Amino acid sequence: MSPRSAEASDGVAFLTALLIRFPELGSATLGPKLGEIRLEFYLDREIDTQRFADFVEKFRMSWDLFFDLVRAKTSERRITRVVDYPTETHEDGSEVEIIRVTRDLETLSLEELSLVVSLIRDRFLAVLIEGEPVPVAESKYQEQVLLRSLDKVRSDPYACGFLTGFRDEMRVLVYANDKGEAPTTTYPGGNR
Repeated sequence: MSPRSAEASDGVAFLTALLIRFPELGSATLGPKLGEIRLEFYLDREIDTQRFADFVEKFRMSWDLFFDLVRAKTSERRITRVVDYPTETHEDGSEVEIIRVTRDLETLSLEELSLVVSLIRDRFLAVLIEGEPVPVAESKYQEQVLLRSLDKVRSDPYACGFLTGFRDEMRVLVYANDKGEAPTTTYPGGNR
């Protein structure tokens, strides 16, 4: 196996374990910009602009508090804190609302992933499109796989290239997109 294949394999294992462990996630992309991960949560209807703006404010405060508690120093992290709220129209004409969180990989932790997912699930439970829940035993196993693969991906966050994983009923599909992302229309939180 070539070094590039091994690194891509680490990325595939990470995305697969991430999407299985957190059924609230609709998709995840390694490398929207090199060294970053983008998490997408799908909603089945539009959220009121003010409700979303309030959520973004509380989300950022929670994020800042988390970093204070784990004593992450600014010199140890490069945080790309983006919470966008795009609407994408699919071929069948239906719209899916998306909450998108972008974060650097170098300092990402399982605890932070759990925090992000919990904040979004708790606030938008009624409209969040979730995958099938994972049995507890499988969840623990996927958490271990996630921890191992996160360590590998963090050790060289630029090596995986562009990989996207998404849920399709009970499956997780991962594909390589070495051309980068196609442009999408995004609406920054609070400006909609």
